[in-house]
Formats: sequence, structure tokens, C-alpha cells
Amino acid sequence: NEYALFIGRISAEKGIDVLLRAWQKCGSRQLLIFGKGPLEAEVQEAIRNCALTAITMKGQTSRREVITAINQSQFVIVPSLCFENFPLVIIEAFACGVPVIASRLGAIAEIVQDQKTGLLFTAGDAEDLSVKLLWAWDHPIEMSVMGRAARSEYEAKYTSERNYQLLMDIYQYSINSHRSNYQTDY
Repeated sequence: NEYALFIGRISAEKGIDVLLRAWQKCGSRQLLIFGKGPLEAEVQEAIRNCALTAITMKGQTSRREVITAINQSQFVIVPSLCFENFPLVIIEAFACGVPVIASRLGAIAEIVQDQKTGLLFTAGDAEDLSVKLLWAWDHPIEMSVMGRAARSEYEAKYTSERNYQLLMDIYQYSINSHRSNYQTDY
């Protein structure tokens, strides 16, 4: 658990530049970047120019490799600048019992509970992100507790069994509502 992860499209809206600026304050701590996208060359150049030798770009890899990396990571970082509906990477991290450090933005802020299943920072604010990253590195026990809470959150809300039951409840509610709307008294 000696590294953090960014998994996603290497593009401006995903906040990759915010992450790179924040990582400059993390010293020799390791960051693995999984993904491809239009800013790959710029990110590689920034890594070289800023001497960010602790950052490794892994490119696009198999789902199995990504899940293995999540399982072995300290935390996952989601620095998005755009409003995302339901980032799968957050749920994958939760399933692995790994906390998430993410932008306090839209649905992300609804999924990641600050200081319970991870940490939230102001979207686009590299300074705020760096503060959260350093705190996370310096508080591994608290982050481990958040990881266990993330796994509990996954089990309570996001398993296929739980979602099947929620869907069946919706169908049953709809059937019951339909029946009550069309019953007549004779």
C-alpha cells in the first residue's frame, strides 16, 4: 500500500493537471496513472519537466490489472472538474475496501462521504488536494478505517444482489400503484 492511483481518461475534464500540481508537494510518494487520452503527451512532459519521478504512467491496461492495483493501493484519486453521474472507479475502489480522495462536485460528493469513505476537496483546487493527499499519507490508520467503511457502503448499496432487490421493490411499488389507480367500487 505504498502508492496512490488515478484511473481514468487522461483529459482536462478529469482534473489530471490539478492532480499533477498537487502531487508536486507529495515528495517521493508513488502515484500510478492508469488510462489513455488526449493529454498523455502533455502529462508525460509535465512529469519530466517537474521531475515528478514518483509518478508512473501505466497507460491502458486490463480490468484485472486495474483491480489488482486498486486492491494494493493506499487510496484512489478522482480529481474530476466535470459533473459526473456515477464514476465506476469509485465503486470499484469501495468494492476493494479502498478509500477515495475526490472532488467535492455533483454526484461524486454524494457517493464519497467526507472523512467516512474518503476525503473530498474543492474541485480544481490543487492546494486543497495536496493538503488532503498529505493528510492521507500521514494517517494510514484513519484511511484504513475509511477503507473498511467504503467496503461496508459497497455491500449496503452497490452489490448486484442489493440492486436486484431495489429493482424488484420498484416494480412491486409500480404494480401496487397501478392496481390502486384502477380499482373501482361496485
